[in-house]
Parts: sequence; C-alpha cells; structure tokens
Amino acid sequence: MIQERLAELERLLGESERERSELLDAVRDTLHLQHMAEEAGNSSEHSPLLRSFVQALGRIVPWTAAEVRLRENAGDRRLSRTALREGCGRDLETEIRELDEEGVLEWALATFKPTALPPLGHPKGQGWLLVPLVVQGADIGFALLRTVPPPDSLTAHHLEMVRLVASQTAVALDNIAHIDEIRHGYIELRSLHDVAASLGRSLDLQSLFDTVLKALRERMDTPVVALGIFRPTGEPMRLMAEGADPERCLGMLSRIVSAGRTQRLDVSLGSGHDMERLGCRRAIGFPLLHGDGDCLGALLVAEADGNVLDAPDAVEWLEAVSHLLAAAVDNARLFEDVVAANHRMSELQSSMIQAGRLAGIGQLASGIAHEINNPLQVILGRIQILQVRNSGQPEILADLGRVETEIMRIAHIVRSLQNFARQEEGEPEGKPSRLSTLTESVLELIGYRLRRQGIEVVRIGFEDSPLIAGDLEQLRHVVLNLCLNALQAMPQGGTLSLETKVHEDQAVLEVADTGPGISTEDLERIFDPFFARSGGMGLGLAIGFAVAQRHGGSLHAVPGLARGAKFRLILPLHQPESGFSPG
Repeated sequence: MIQERLAELERLLGESERERSELLDAVRDTLHLQHMAEEAGNSSEHSPLLRSFVQALGRIVPWTAAEVRLRENAGDRRLSRTALREGCGRDLETEIRELDEEGVLEWALATFKPTALPPLGHPKGQGWLLVPLVVQGADIGFALLRTVPPPDSLTAHHLEMVRLVASQTAVALDNIAHIDEIRHGYIELRSLHDVAASLGRSLDLQSLFDTVLKALRERMDTPVVALGIFRPTGEPMRLMAEGADPERCLGMLSRIVSAGRTQRLDVSLGSGHDMERLGCRRAIGFPLLHGDGDCLGALLVAEADGNVLDAPDAVEWLEAVSHLLAAAVDNARLFEDVVAANHRMSELQSSMIQAGRLAGIGQLASGIAHEINNPLQVILGRIQILQVRNSGQPEILADLGRVETEIMRIAHIVRSLQNFARQEEGEPEGKPSRLSTLTESVLELIGYRLRRQGIEVVRIGFEDSPLIAGDLEQLRHVVLNLCLNALQAMPQGGTLSLETKVHEDQAVLEVADTGPGISTEDLERIFDPFFARSGGMGLGLAIGFAVAQRHGGSLHAVPGLARGAKFRLILPLHQPESGFSPG
C-alpha cells in the first residue's frame, strides 16, 4: 500500500515537473514573441528585421542555414529576390531551385502555414522548414530553414510558435513597404511641387525646358531629352534637345503630336531608324495637351540601356511632369502672343504716326513747291536776261552766275518736294521682278563710286532671290538711297553687304555697311522728313518708308548692332502666273 502511494506521488511529481517545464517554455516563448513584436514594430529597415526574424526562429527550431526571399511586387508568383542568407553548406540556390522544380515550394506556400519538408534525394540528410510570410491571405515571401532536428520531430507547438513569429514579421514587412510607398509618394509629390513652382516662375520656353531637364537628370539617367512646340497646323515652331541634335528628334516628336497620346518607341518598331540615329534603344513620348484637347507639342525621353522607362512610377511621374509642362507652355505661348500683339500694335501705331506725318508734309510740300516754282522761274529768267545784257562785264557775270547756282539749288529742292508729294498719289504699278535683279541694276549704277571709294560688295542669296512686284522705278529709288547712304558712311572704304531672302512668306532685302553706325537717339528719327546728320535734305529714307508702305511692306533700321548700320526692306512676295519668267 505504501509502495503504491509512493509510486503515485512520484508520478504526480513527474507530471508537475513536466507541466512546470512546459509552463516555463510557454513563458519563454511568449517573451520571445513579445520581444520579436517590439523589434518588428520599431524596425524601419528590412535587413535588421529579417535578421531578428531568423534568430527568433532559431530559438524555436535550431537551424544550420537559412534564406529569406521577398516578392518584388504584390501578386508576383515568381521566386523573388534574396533578402537574407545565413549559414553554409550545399549551395542553397541549387537546393531551392530543386525544391521549386519539384513543385514543393508552390505546394508548401499554398498552405499559408509552416511546413516541414524532408531532404530531397537524401533520406538521412537534414530537412527543411518552409515558413510563409502571410499578410491578408497572401504570401509576400518565405523563409527556408535547414533544421537541425528531423522535420518529423517538430511538434504542433513548435510550428504554431514559428507561425506566430512569421505573422509578426510579415505584418512588420508590410508596414515597412507601406511606409516606403508613402515616403516615395511624398518624394514624388515634393518633386512635382518643385517642378510646378519652377515652371510657374517662367514664361520663356527655353527656361521651361531647362527646368524639366534638370528635374529629369536628378531623378533618372536618360541620354536624350527633347521638347518640340508645334503650331496648330502641325508645323514645328520650336525644337530643343539635350544629348542630341533637335532636328534628329523631329520625326518622333511629330509622331507623338499626331497621335495625341503617350507613345512608347523602340528600335524594333517603325521608329527604329530614328532611335538608332540618337544612339538609344527605346524612348517614351508625352503629348503636351491643352485644356481643350489641342496638342501644343511633345516631350521625348530616350535611354540607351537600363530599365528606367519600364518602371510604372517613373512613367507616371513623367506623365505628371508633361501635364505641368503643357500648362506652362500654354501660358508662355499666350504671353508671347500678347507680346507679339503689343509689338504689332506698337509698330502699327508708329506706322500710322509716320504716315500721318508724311501725308501732312506731302500736302505742305506740294503747296510750297507750287507756290515757289512760279516766282522761281521768273527770277531765273531775269537772271538770264541780266547775263545777256552784261556779257562784257566779268565781275557782274560772276555774281550773276553765283545767284543762278543758288536758284538752281532751290529748284532742285522744289523738285524733291514735288517727288516726295507724289509718293502719296495713286497705286503702285504691279510689274514683277527678282529682288536681286532690281538690286543689281542699282549696283551697276553706282559701280564707279564703289570702285573709287574701295568698297567691297558682298551678295548673299542672289542665286535664289524672291520675286516681287510693284512700281519698280520707285523701289529701285529706295534701294539706291539705301546704298548711297551706306557709301556716305564709308568714305575711306569698307564692305557693303546685300542679302535677299524669304522670311515668313515675305521678301526681304538687307543692306548693311561697316561705317560708324546709327546712334540710339537717331534710330527713332531717321525716317522723319528733313532729318539729316551729314548733308542732304533728309528725304531719302522718308520717301523709302512711304514707298515700302504703299507696296504693303515696311522699311526699318535694325537696332543693336555692334558695328555699322543695317536697313531691312520687306515687301510682299509675288506669285507669278503660269508662263511668266521674270528677269
């Protein structure tokens, strides 16, 4: 009886010791879990968290090698990047590949719980423990441990503890991912805010391009960035590029504008030739769309190698930048239109003021010439009679000759006034001619003076000179006056440059000299009648201004030259009828 009670007491003491040991293990495991949870909650980086994770697993299930892999993206079912590798032994990469090829990994991960795996091809070798990292019903990666104890010796308690540690780690990893996403989103928004602020401070297209280029260079390494601004007709108005000739980007920019949507370009597609000329293998283009749907231009970003343009966040950022750039370009174009309109209005106002002056002076000149011419003829007749009566008196004849000379000078002034007055009368005749032909006739007329003063003549664009039409005699007189002014500015020799060209559907003749130039204060008055600095009546430029206006063109001096003077005569182009062959 005593022996039975002693045996029962011993049994109860054993059970109490076992329960106490299990209780201590449970307390120890709980403390480990609490410590792991605290570390997971305080961690903001993957590496320290994963190292603590595998160490906590080692307290529950001893291991000799461990590898943790995380998926790159949500929903990615491929084996992902290695985030942590510990221990040594046979090549882990090879063993994991074998497990994957046998379908073991896919099967174990589908259970969403820790799974003991026997060694493949090595019945007596160390087994594996696969621990999925699960968040909201989806695994974000896994840990694979080569365990010291055989896999079949792991109890349900061990597996449950492993699951709890893995769950804590998975939540912490998911939180880190969300924090990284928020941080990345903040950086993206901050970057876009800075770009928007910089774009909002400028109304110059080149400055806008430089701002976008700087933002792109800070974020990604792309060899070619191009910006094209287009007219509503589809013609390029402004091309800018960094890393390539802007003209080489025109074809792709035009394609983007025509499509009106984001375009991915590759060497294997229709734009392959253009891409090879840029030295790039792929590119992406964004149309600059106005609020009403009109396309103002396009932004092109190309790369030689790498996968920058494959990242969704990079493309979204570029698209947001293109929207900001489109608004800034629209503002810049509106500003340029306002400036151009003000400039045209200013020119029109100046032309109207000048035309009013010329009209008033023309009427005055006509009246004065008429009133002076009659008594002048009477005086000149009397002088000639006095010369006949005093033919034998040299002194008197000399005085009369001087008087006659001054009267002839007055007559010349009167004729000039009459010619000036006639510029306002009637419509110019519509005779066609090449602008170079008209200019050559003037150069032939003043050829002797050019040679005598040692002046070199430079002709530019005469081979393909534009066609004009009008009163050729009046136009020739305008060109003659411009050339004579240039000769007067170069008494000791120099260079007379004459260039004919077409600019914005108008014929242009530029006459430039290497003389002293025109002072800033004189630029505003040189077309006023009777304004002259060095001899002459000061009617040549005034008459030329009036003639150009009557022909639907303009005449003005080019400001801001470092040396010499340049006048620009602008006339409408003449469209010849079929069969006409101008000289």
